[in-house]
Amino acid sequence: MTEYYECDCGCTILRVEYDDEIGEFYFSTYRGKGDKLPWLYRLKAILQIIKHGEPYGDEVVLNKDTAKRLVKYIKESI
Repeated sequence: MTEYYECDCGCTILRVEYDDEIGEFYFSTYRGKGDKLPWLYRLKAILQIIKHGEPYGDEVVLNKDTAKRLVKYIKESI
């Protein structure tokens, strides 16, 4: 299952994916669709996809226990 969350300013999109088989969450960011993306950025994204199979450069992977800590932190902060 994958969810997408757009930054309030529209500049970045957070992708959160859960892998049921492994029991881990994957977080990655993309440049938001609110901006007109320059050709150089598009070219870099294409090269990233060709090299690594994904358009993002970094990804954070959390197991269930760490994800629960993150949820707890967000709930307490709200």
